[in-house]
Formats: sequence, C-alpha cells, structure tokens
Amino acid sequence: MTASLPRATANIISQLIFDQRFEYTDIKFNQLISTINDIIKLVQKLGLTAGIPFNRILFKSWHEYGEKLFKIQAALFDVMVSQKRDVLDIENPQGVIDHYLIHSLTEEGKNDYCFAGIVI
Repeated sequence: MTASLPRATANIISQLIFDQRFEYTDIKFNQLISTINDIIKLVQKLGLTAGIPFNRILFKSWHEYGEKLFKIQAALFDVMVSQKRDVLDIENPQGVIDHYLIHSLTEEGKNDYCFAGIVI
C-alpha cells in the first residue's frame, strides 16, 4: 500500500495536468516519483535549518543536490510539455498544459506578455 499510494496519486495529478497516465513500470514515471521523494526529503532537512542566516554556506552540498534534483525535474517536464505541444489540438484541450500552451500562443506578441523567457 505504501508504494502504490504515491504512484496512484501522481498518476491522478498527471492525468489532470498532462492528460496522460503512466504504467507503474515506466522508467520516466519512476524517475519522476523518485526525484519528487528526494526533493521532499531534502526540503524536510533544509526546513530545520531555514532560520540560520548562512545555511547556504553550511549546507552547500544539500543545496547543490537540490539544484541537481530540480534540473532533473525540469528536464522531465520539458520533455512532457514538448510532447504535448507536438500533438496540441487547440479546439479540444485535454489538460492544464494544453490550456497553458493555448494561452501562451494567444498572448504572444502582446506588450504585457506573461510568458516571456519561457520556451514554448
């Protein structure tokens, strides 16, 4: 039960955001779950030291590890968003990412473009 509950929850969230469910044996899905778990553990450790003014210096290896985990997460999400962009149906959006992509396309070129700096 302990192993399957986080995977089921992640699959439900993935269905809402990406309109995609994963097999529990999918390598990309397991890497996603693993990095999320590692980030949560790291945040719990760093949370105890948040009040220390120079904790970034004291716990440099933890911060570097956290940056590495976030880069892995960003790369996984970039791949997933790219796949959604390739099959985007503007007339029939399926998930949150589809709505995000459609909104970014309609906002492009406006003066107050809120997606500046985001690769789409």
